[in-house]
Amino acid sequence: MKSNLILIFIAIMISLSVMANPAAQPANTVNTSEVVTAKNVITGKVVDLVTNESLPGAAIKLNQETVYSDFEGNFRIEIASEANRKVEVSLISYKNQTIDIQKDNCKSLNIKLTQH
Repeated sequence: MKSNLILIFIAIMISLSVMANPAAQPANTVNTSEVVTAKNVITGKVVDLVTNESLPGAAIKLNQETVYSDFEGNFRIEIASEANRKVEVSLISYKNQTIDIQKDNCKSLNIKLTQH
């Protein structure tokens, strides 16, 4: 009886270790945590129209996601492929700008803002 319990315990431990180790899973299984929806990435830079200086802190909004330009005016935003294609850019003391993006063919934006 005691040896049967030990064998059952060992079998359970081996089963648990195989399930916990993704490398031990067969190659044709799909790990649902790794399934990613198709996304496009748009990168760009926000600068002043007159001086061509980088504008850090500009808000770049697309649907429900907002990112901010870094110290050098650069930004990167990921969007779902079926997303709305209107990008809104705003920064204090500059005029807001809305940009229409054609589906799936825009990978980079150079945005020039004008002061109020």
